[in-house]
Amino acid sequence: MAFFAQLDASTQDPKLDFSRTWALTFITCALVDAPTVNHELRVRLACLWYIYDAEKIWSKVPDEEDFSLTNWQRWKKRLEELQTSFSDQGTQSIIDKALSEIKRVEKT
Repeated sequence: MAFFAQLDASTQDPKLDFSRTWALTFITCALVDAPTVNHELRVRLACLWYIYDAEKIWSKVPDEEDFSLTNWQRWKKRLEELQTSFSDQGTQSIIDKALSEIKRVEKT
């Protein structure tokens, strides 16, 4: 998944815009839908999109319904809530990195 997030971040080609599909799907599954058996994995995959593609996702916030500021804030708040929900240090670390990227792009 990291490969696709990096690929998406590296181009403006609409044929390679995975943020509208995959990023939104993983973010929604991890941060909006009810937790499932694979919830920790879903959270980690959603975080990869923030780590590698936060700028493109943030650039869509004012212009697209699915990437509204309300949704962005809801997703960020949910990640903050999840920071201490998992005992795995790797998961906590990836959530921290994602939140750092979120905060970084919000300043731009």
